[in-house]
Amino acid sequence: MWNETDDSIVEGSNIATVDPFAGELDESSKYNIFFTTYNPHSPAYSNNITDLGISINLLKFCLEGVGITTVSVLGVIGNILSIIVLSSSRMRSSSSVFLLCLSFCDITVLVGATLLIGIPSLLAYNPEDGRALVFNIMRILQFGYCIPGFYAFTVTAITGSILFTLALTLDRYLAVCKPFFARNLCTWSRAVVVSSVIMVVNILYNLPKWWEYTYVVEETNNFTIYRPVPAAIRTNVIYDTYYTHFSYLVLMFVTPICSLIVLNVLIYLKIREANKLRKNLSPTQKNENSLTKMLFGVVAVFLMCQLFPAILNMTRYLSGDREMTPEVEFVVVFLFVVNSSVNFLIYCAIGGKFREIFCDMFCCWNSNSRIRRLAASTKTTLRSLSLSSSTTTGRSRAFSIQSQGAIQHANAMLAISPPANQQHPQISMISHHILQP
Repeated sequence: MWNETDDSIVEGSNIATVDPFAGELDESSKYNIFFTTYNPHSPAYSNNITDLGISINLLKFCLEGVGITTVSVLGVIGNILSIIVLSSSRMRSSSSVFLLCLSFCDITVLVGATLLIGIPSLLAYNPEDGRALVFNIMRILQFGYCIPGFYAFTVTAITGSILFTLALTLDRYLAVCKPFFARNLCTWSRAVVVSSVIMVVNILYNLPKWWEYTYVVEETNNFTIYRPVPAAIRTNVIYDTYYTHFSYLVLMFVTPICSLIVLNVLIYLKIREANKLRKNLSPTQKNENSLTKMLFGVVAVFLMCQLFPAILNMTRYLSGDREMTPEVEFVVVFLFVVNSSVNFLIYCAIGGKFREIFCDMFCCWNSNSRIRRLAASTKTTLRSLSLSSSTTTGRSRAFSIQSQGAIQHANAMLAISPPANQQHPQISMISHHILQP
């Protein structure tokens, strides 16, 4: 049984302060990942997991096990689809760069949450048999060896998602409120540079996280077990007070949340003012508004999932009481996972252009509408060319006549819905008209 595993641990050593569940972070470490560390110096709570009531074990199984694992898997799929769509040339913009980086960070968060919390909690519902099962799986996979790295990657990804959400908001603020500056600043290439700088700063800031955990090697029943244990830096009072709590509270919670609220209010007021002045929007303006609506959705979910942990952390830090009930801890972690999982749904529900490109890529039934849009676009382009060339040379007038023929062809395409087996020749004919001199 598990108590036999603990007999080999020297009382009073650092190893004794760690949950004897090999391959899994102690309870304090789990919530430290999501900035909700309540008492990293006391092993009391982390060692009494088997003494919790049945209701707490059931809540842990449902939220941490079933909930986090299920939501994370669906979230990873959604973020992969988002990356595919956002990588399209039709979505090429500065905002899409930040959304791409946000999706990569969210995938890392979800994978880390599943490996560090979801799957172990799912398998360990039974305090004895379940934990023994996970112990055997973890020691076979040598999972404990990788936990310090998974932990650092996950924390870095969480702070990265916060920073990229803030960068996206700044980008939209410039595009809406400072359009003249945005023409030169908010470009795809500059966004790539800014994203690279953000990632470098983020990695440097979270560099100490790589040394918060280490592992000890143990030999048990002819198996080599790598048991994760807290390093000395993690129990340092100064490090814990000023870096783990104060700096994260100010730099990763208070400052981003306040900035997001202020910037989004300014963006909303500017859009409302602009809509009063003009009723008809150009395609470019509609595209900008679509991106801005996507931003509002992303920020709204971010604030709903982050405000509660932020307020909780602030009150705990100011009061000096860093303990919280298990129920609250489970809910806090689940909120972070939900925040990283739902962006794809927001893009599809609010982003018209994103939804259109997604349907073009993945929906077979959308092929007819794609041809109709292409025909309409061709008609508009050729009419513009015809008008501009009608006042020039005879060759241009000939091109005008040719363009009129293409317009008639486009009108014919718009009048009927072509069968699936004739779609590619029609697209080829439109391209032929466009490419002719």
